[in-house]
Amino acid sequence: MTADELVFFVNGKKVVEKNADPETTLLAYLRRKLGLSGTKLGCGEGGCGACTVMFSKYDRLQNKIIHFSANACLAPICSLHHVAVTTVEGIGSTKSRLHPVQERIAKSHGSQCGFCTPGIVMSMYTLLRNQPEPTMEEIEDAFQGNLCRCTGYRPILQGFRTFARVSGCPRTSVALLLKQQHPAITVGRDAKGLCITEKREKMARWQDGGCCGGNVDNPNCCMNQKKDHTVTPSPCLFNPEEFMPLDPTQEPIFPPELLRLKDAPRKQLRFEGERVTWIQASTLKELLDLKAQHPEAKLVVGNTEIGFEMKFKNRLFPVIICPAWIPELNLVERGPEGISFGAACPLDSVEKTLQDAVAELPAHKTEVFRGVLEQLRWLGGKQVKSVASIGGNIITASPISDLNPVFMASGAKLTIVSRGTRRTVPMDHTFFPGYRKTRLSPEEILLSIEIPIAGRASFSQHLSRPPGEKMT
Repeated sequence: MTADELVFFVNGKKVVEKNADPETTLLAYLRRKLGLSGTKLGCGEGGCGACTVMFSKYDRLQNKIIHFSANACLAPICSLHHVAVTTVEGIGSTKSRLHPVQERIAKSHGSQCGFCTPGIVMSMYTLLRNQPEPTMEEIEDAFQGNLCRCTGYRPILQGFRTFARVSGCPRTSVALLLKQQHPAITVGRDAKGLCITEKREKMARWQDGGCCGGNVDNPNCCMNQKKDHTVTPSPCLFNPEEFMPLDPTQEPIFPPELLRLKDAPRKQLRFEGERVTWIQASTLKELLDLKAQHPEAKLVVGNTEIGFEMKFKNRLFPVIICPAWIPELNLVERGPEGISFGAACPLDSVEKTLQDAVAELPAHKTEVFRGVLEQLRWLGGKQVKSVASIGGNIITASPISDLNPVFMASGAKLTIVSRGTRRTVPMDHTFFPGYRKTRLSPEEILLSIEIPIAGRASFSQHLSRPPGEKMT
C-alpha cells in the first residue's frame, strides 16, 4: 500500500514530507532536516521543557483555531498532519527583531547557560497567544513543564511579570511584587471578578477563614480586610518602561491553506517507515476495523507513554494507530450523573471542563471533580497535558498513576467498544487484573469515561504521595 504525504507548516512555511517515518520525532526533524537548532534536546521524555514548541490547529469541535505548547522530543512527525508548528526561530531573532518575550527574558537576566531559554520563551509565547494579559498565576502555571538549573527562576518571573495584570489577591505567591515601582496593591478579585484563591485551588467556600470570594458574612475574607498590603520592592536590574510593548495584532497568522481545509472531509492516512507503520483513523468505524485487523496495534494520541517506551526501553511496536481525529473520542457531554469525556480528550481539556463545572455547581456535587483537578495540577506541565489523553492515562494501567485511584474510588464508568459490541463497566479493582493490564480484549478500545457528580452525603480526600515516601 502506498504511503501518504505528510503536510504541515513550520514557522509559516509549508513542509511536505513524502517519506515520513513514524519513529522520527518533531525535535529530530527540526534539528536534522530543517536546520532549526533553537529547539533543544534535554531529557528526551517530556520533563524539562527545553524542546517546547507551539502547535496551532483548527479545532472542528470548538470551531476555532487553538494554540498550545508541546514537547517536540515526544511528538511524532506523523501526528502533525495539517498542524502549524512555531519554534523559537519563528517568533523573532537578533537578525530581524526580537519578540517582546525574547527581549524581556534577556534584559531581565533570565538566561544564563541558555539551554532552557528557548523552551521557556515558547511557553510564555504560547500563553500570550491565548491570553495577552495573563495573571501571574497563569504565568506560573505556564512554566510547570519547564526546568531551569541556573537562575532559580526569579529573574525569569521578574521579566515576564511585566506582561501580567494585577491579580489583586495577596495569597497569590508573587502578586505582591507584580509592579516593581508601586508598593501598594489592591486585594480581592482579579480582572475577571473572580477570587484568585478560589480559582487557583478550586475548593469549596470555607467557613473557617479561607477565601470565600467576597462573602460579606466572612470577616476573614481578604476582600473585607483593609487594603493596606504593602511590600518593599526587590531590586530591579531593568526598567520595564524601556521594553517593547506586546502587540497581539502583529503575531503570525494561521496558514490560510490549513484554514481552507477546516471543513474538508478527512481520510485515513498511512505512513510507513522501515520498522513501524502509522495509521491515522478518521472515523470510529475505521478505528474498530483497524483494531480487528491489527489487535496487537498500539493506540497513540499524545505519545507520552509509547514514545518513552520506544526511546528508553527499546520497545518496538510495528503498527501504531492514531485515533486523535475521531469525533466520538473527543466529545465532552454533561449528564445528570456526571461528565463524560471521550478517550482521546487531552488532559488540559478535561481540566478546563472540570474547572467550569466546579465554578457552576454546588460545592457538595464537585468533590470528585476537585479531587481530579488536584491530581491534574501535579500530573505534568502544560506541554504534556495539552497532548496526553485521558484514555491513554487509564489504559496505560500504570501502578503509579495519579488519576486512576481517584477514578476507581469515585465510581467512574467506562464505555468500551469493539466491532459489533458495546459495554459499560465500572472502573474498579476488577478492571486492572495485574501489572499494566486491563480487562480490555485485544480488539476493544476505550470510548469514554464518565466522571460522576458527587452525592450530598459523600466525602472524599485525594492525596499524592511523594516519590520514595513509604506508606505506614
